[in-house]
Amino acid sequence: MKKAAYAIIAIALVCVLISSLIYIPGKINDYNLAKYTKEVLNSIDLPEKTEMVEYVAGCGNSTGAGDHTDLYVAILLKSELSWQELSKTFGRVHIVETRGDKTLAMDIIGLEFKTNTGDNGYYIVEFRKSGILDWRGW
Repeated sequence: MKKAAYAIIAIALVCVLISSLIYIPGKINDYNLAKYTKEVLNSIDLPEKTEMVEYVAGCGNSTGAGDHTDLYVAILLKSELSWQELSKTFGRVHIVETRGDKTLAMDIIGLEFKTNTGDNGYYIVEFRKSGILDWRGW
C-alpha cells in the first residue's frame, strides 16, 4: 500500500515538474515581450509624413530550427516617404513595403495586422530579440 502511495506521489511530482518546465519559460517570455514592446514603442522617433497605424507582438521561432524562441514586435507605418528614406531613419531593422489586402508580420508565427493596406505607402518595421526557449520555439 505504501509503495502505491509513493508511486502516485512520484508521478504527481514528475507531472508538476514537466508542467513547470513548459509553463514557466512561456510566462517569462510573455513578461519580457511586454517589456520589450514598450521599449520599442518608446524608442521610435517617427520621421515627418509618417504615422504609426498599429503594432503587433508575439513570441515564436521564424527559422524552423526549433532551438530558440524570439520576441517580435512589428509596427505598421503609413508614410509618404520611400523605403530608402525610412531605411535611413530606422537603420538596420527589417522594413517591408506592404502589398495586397492582408498584411502579415512575421507570418510564420501568425502575427497579422487588422488594417487593410490595399494602397501604397504602408510599411512594416520589424524588431526581434532572443528570448528563452519555450514551447513556441520548437
